[in-house]
Amino acid sequence: MLKDLVIYQRVYDLLLYILPILQRMPKAYRFTVVMQIENSLLEIVTLVARANKESDKRTTLFLLDIELDKARLLFRLAHDLRLLPTEKYGLVSERIVEIGKLLGGWQRSLKAT
Repeated sequence: MLKDLVIYQRVYDLLLYILPILQRMPKAYRFTVVMQIENSLLEIVTLVARANKESDKRTTLFLLDIELDKARLLFRLAHDLRLLPTEKYGLVSERIVEIGKLLGGWQRSLKAT
């Protein structure tokens, strides 16, 4: 079941954490940085669910890796624009690193088989 996947739970927890923060960001960035972050995280959750259902997961996990890099960049941009305070950026970065490690483990497990 999807909710039993650790990577799914970590991405979902990140969404729960960041969505209220994004809603408080200035409206000037609502349709640029904020929307891109939301879309990227939702795409990551979608790709995790998709990979979980597929028999050949490699392509989807590759796309997931790319989307995770995109999310990293967007969060860094939000921090550099002073939209995301340093302590929240640090927490988000830690969570993204953890998700990346889980993704790497998932990819390595496929290579072993």
